[in-house]
Amino acid sequence: MATNRTHRESIAVEGGRATLNAPRDEKRPYWVVNWVDDDGKKRSTSGGKTEASARLKAKQVLEDYLPPHLRKGAQAPTWNVAVSQFLEGNRERWAPRTYDNYSYVVQTFLKQLGEKRVSQLSPELIESVSVSHLNREGRKKVRSLIRGSLTPHQGFIMVDVELLAKAVKLEGTKAAERDVAVDRGDIAPADLVNASILCAASTLQADPRKATTPFEAPNYQEGSHEQFKDTPGKFSDGLPQHLVERHFRGTPRQYSEEAIERRREADRLEGAELWSRVALALALAAGGGLRQGELLALRPRHFFTKEDLQMVVGALGANENDLMWLGYHGTVQVEEQATQASKGKIWITRPKNRKPRTVRLPALLPPIGGSRDTTRNQLRRVLPEYAEKGSLWSMTPKMARSCWEAGFPPLNYLLWLRMRSIWQSEPVQSLTNKQAQLRAFQDSLLFPTRNPARKTKTGEPNVQAEAGWKHRLAVPEGSGSYQSASNWAKRFINPLLDYVGEHLDSAPAHRMNIEGQRKGWTMHAYRHYAISCWIASRANIPLPEIAEQAGHSNISFTYSRYAHALQDSRVAKEGFEY
Repeated sequence: MATNRTHRESIAVEGGRATLNAPRDEKRPYWVVNWVDDDGKKRSTSGGKTEASARLKAKQVLEDYLPPHLRKGAQAPTWNVAVSQFLEGNRERWAPRTYDNYSYVVQTFLKQLGEKRVSQLSPELIESVSVSHLNREGRKKVRSLIRGSLTPHQGFIMVDVELLAKAVKLEGTKAAERDVAVDRGDIAPADLVNASILCAASTLQADPRKATTPFEAPNYQEGSHEQFKDTPGKFSDGLPQHLVERHFRGTPRQYSEEAIERRREADRLEGAELWSRVALALALAAGGGLRQGELLALRPRHFFTKEDLQMVVGALGANENDLMWLGYHGTVQVEEQATQASKGKIWITRPKNRKPRTVRLPALLPPIGGSRDTTRNQLRRVLPEYAEKGSLWSMTPKMARSCWEAGFPPLNYLLWLRMRSIWQSEPVQSLTNKQAQLRAFQDSLLFPTRNPARKTKTGEPNVQAEAGWKHRLAVPEGSGSYQSASNWAKRFINPLLDYVGEHLDSAPAHRMNIEGQRKGWTMHAYRHYAISCWIASRANIPLPEIAEQAGHSNISFTYSRYAHALQDSRVAKEGFEY
């Protein structure tokens, strides 16, 4: 009579030279290591109570492992040395920010345990280091760094490296990690997008939809925004006084009243220009899906070829009834980004997936609500000659403002204003040679700092490029430098989005229930808005093209992020007979 035996699957280890069998039952909770010795005999031994200890035993019986005291002349390196070897060995293939992030998250461990030999490390020592200052992602980076730096030295370590890595406890559970899919509630709604662009562009100046000369008629009076609390839809008044005056310069006491007024007028004009740039950045994010780091690296050379430059510059002097754009139809080359590293430096690198891409920008952003027919009828009324044919980039400033009045934020107009401002700026026009002017124009940043770049505490340049950088890094003298993304968000983007979001009673889903943190929208939600608009577009843009424009590495990632937008498309709403 046959007896029933519990079948135990073997786990091949050490290249198949040994196998492991899990414990048979609770009475015999030991792993078994099986191997063939030099005489061809099958051998087995106890591997301890864990799979990790069994794997280590397999190394020992196969003589792949020798304790440090049996190695002739061999000495285990310190953890500092092991980490340094790992970081430097991967520096060329990593983006600078990745290198800096790994260097940052391991600092606390190396301060406390860095001088210990890797043979002295234990799970208890790793666990004794506080990681309260790191979020879940930071702790996962520490785990990866432990694996990467210690695996080459496993022969010196009595404990399996995986046990050392798992000694870094992750905060919460796996469910605490943000889902790959973008929640519908984390996509900026159209009313927020349109209102924030209008509010920024109206700050410290008259309503840009009606003004004939931007920046020359500041809409700024004491107490002029008190009524705004009761009329949240009137964003054409711009931001309130207390949010814009913080950017004004101080006025020395010895100044006369006339000098004080001149200073304040200069502050208003400069502030109007700065907030107009914010409006453009939001429009580029909402229309082109650009990330914040990509926006902060943009220069005119990313929009115009050398061949088109003369024609484009000629159109920057257009009046109300002249075309704003000649020979340009809304493309931008996204080939670099400005990334703020953990040590305060700004690194100029290739985009996130390391591949440049071409983004096609819409001349007009979608209006709030309305069906396809309503949108077309609106355009027919505003621009009858452009509603059915022709490039919407080919319009006059007056037409663009009419579109804005009808509810279509004009990206073409905001971009034209900024390019004109750069061309007319002193760093460009102070040059006497036309070719020098064109080059300075091309190399100017769309969103620079107000002051030149500062150096770090060690005296190094605050802005550096990754190894082998081929593009010009310098900017024209006197035109500022690359923005710090965190500083720009703190000073301009966050106050604007908090203000508009509060009056629209709108906030992103993933921030609503977080205690002690800012609840408002971020610019990345505008990127989500852009990609969702492309997917739901009546133009039926192919998904591969959407993935390419978004800068995603593959189509499946785009689908996993925005599958709900596909479900909300016209097919889901109206069927295949549309």
